[in-house]
Amino acid sequence: MLYALTELGAAARGAVEELAFWGAMLQPIAPPKHPRSIRAIAMALQAVLTRAGDALPDARHVIELEIDGEHIQILLGASPTATARPCTDADARVRVPRQTMSDFLLGRSFDKKRFVLTSGDKATRTALFRALGSDSG
Repeated sequence: MLYALTELGAAARGAVEELAFWGAMLQPIAPPKHPRSIRAIAMALQAVLTRAGDALPDARHVIELEIDGEHIQILLGASPTATARPCTDADARVRVPRQTMSDFLLGRSFDKKRFVLTSGDKATRTALFRALGSDSG
């Protein structure tokens, strides 16, 4: 059985995305007991990407982001998405340590060289940095 949001549920999307963006930027009060899950990272990236506006590319880019052996599929374009799952048709594959990703999501300084292009198109990696609000790297 397929499901779909009701019109009322779909109307709440903007508010939920704003809360996700706000939550992604919070500084932890105490050290976390567990590292951010790959799904939590994907949700935070989704929140950042939905606010990218003019920084999003016109052409569609598919990126597989590998974070400590786990994968996020990022689709850049008019309606960007970030989903916790491997990607079979990536234009680029980028590997990054979890700590670097957490530093980025918390607005801390991070070394973009730790976002390593393991295969694919360097222009796609550049489009990812632009959409995430970072310099082209």
